[in-house]
Amino acid sequence: VVLCYGDSLTAGYCRGGFEFHPYARVLGELLAVETRAVGLSGWEAREMVQNADISECTDVCGMVSAGIKVELKQLGEGDLVVLMAGTNDLGDATEDELVAAALPETLWELHQMCHAAGCRTVAVGIPDSHFQHMCAEAARVRRWVNSVLEEQCEVAGGRAVYVECPVKWSQTSGLWEPDGLHMSAEGYDQLAERLAPVIRELL
Repeated sequence: VVLCYGDSLTAGYCRGGFEFHPYARVLGELLAVETRAVGLSGWEAREMVQNADISECTDVCGMVSAGIKVELKQLGEGDLVVLMAGTNDLGDATEDELVAAALPETLWELHQMCHAAGCRTVAVGIPDSHFQHMCAEAARVRRWVNSVLEEQCEVAGGRAVYVECPVKWSQTSGLWEPDGLHMSAEGYDQLAERLAPVIRELL
């Protein structure tokens, strides 16, 4: 089983929330394995950590999902969790140095919960966005957080693998929504196709 856990980018939020197109759907088809998506739209990584044990977490779209520890109880030893979070933390992190400084450890806490449950993890770096092209500080924080997350994966004894988000923001590619934050349905499909070779090696 592959569990994809994160925020609205994992939920597949697109068309202003009128449609959800999770990348996990195509990923499962490509890998021929059972794949589930749990995406808490609008949630920061620290909220995911704080509500890890909660069975019913309601996101900003009114969708109800379980906290990560609850989800992990349905997985078995050696199953894989793909974690992609942190996008919603960047706004606060650009304004508050303490939030920025804590973000890598907050993200790593999610991985540690998975490791404690016997699962391996794939850390997808915080994705690019239009906001980061408009705000140099947000781009700097993202690069720093991702570099720390990559270092943590390297010393995790084979329990975690880091991969940079392979879909870069572009206004003209058709892979992103007009809001500059969420991918289009085509973008989520591209994400799945580019992650599949990395994840296949871990199965």
